[in-house]
Amino acid sequence: MAIPLPLLRRSKSKLLVLLLPPPPVLSFSHSFSNISSSPDPAAIFALISRHRWSRLQTLTGAATAAAADDLLRRLLSLPDSDPLLLLRLSRWSRRRFLRPTPLHLHSRLLLLLADRKLYPRLRSELHLLAASRAHSPSSLLHSLSSSLLRHDRLALLADMLVLALVRTSQTSSAFEAFRCSADYGCRLSVLSVNPLLSALIDEGEIDGAETVYKEMMRRKIGPNLITFNTAINGLCKSGKLRRAEDLIKDMRTWGLCRLLSLTIP
Repeated sequence: MAIPLPLLRRSKSKLLVLLLPPPPVLSFSHSFSNISSSPDPAAIFALISRHRWSRLQTLTGAATAAAADDLLRRLLSLPDSDPLLLLRLSRWSRRRFLRPTPLHLHSRLLLLLADRKLYPRLRSELHLLAASRAHSPSSLLHSLSSSLLRHDRLALLADMLVLALVRTSQTSSAFEAFRCSADYGCRLSVLSVNPLLSALIDEGEIDGAETVYKEMMRRKIGPNLITFNTAINGLCKSGKLRRAEDLIKDMRTWGLCRLLSLTIP
């Protein structure tokens, strides 16, 4: 835009030059930032589904880890977000910026997968989360409980977390998750507790295995034959035959053994 020429006014003694202030300059960058901060969610999900990450960064401004986290946060707040596409976005962000997804966002994503009953993807994501060792079991369970609307979802996630930690050879962390889950009133299942029991015995942690067994009884986690076979074999190998005999009695109580007896020399 052309700047107006100076206005001239003649006085008796001298010529005064009055300069008008320059016209306001329109800031297009501000307008573009407002547009890019709230693009059409359908367009965003379309780019994610096609793995158009460069175009996504241009459209949303997600060129940094913080911006990508903010994008994930806004998409998680939408009522009809596709959890599989959000999972894809989260994994891309972790690869692109070489940093974990913030715990509070990761917890919301895990809960969304659980709510939609996408259990295979949920187990896979928990396995990756456990393998990354980015968060302690106690902090993860605390974050999940803080974001939770339904308590049964927390028990499911805690059960899967214990199993994921066992499968990634983190027996001590799995034991920590098992014990912390009791603080949140989670009733786990033999699907996670039996592998934990076996891992503790394999590592020679017989005291830890006994603790797990006692907690199973206290928390009414129904044992099965695998539970008793694993525990009894571990106790016998460690020379705790009297304790193994006690478990035989427990088997009878649970209706899993009617004729079996153990002779103590």
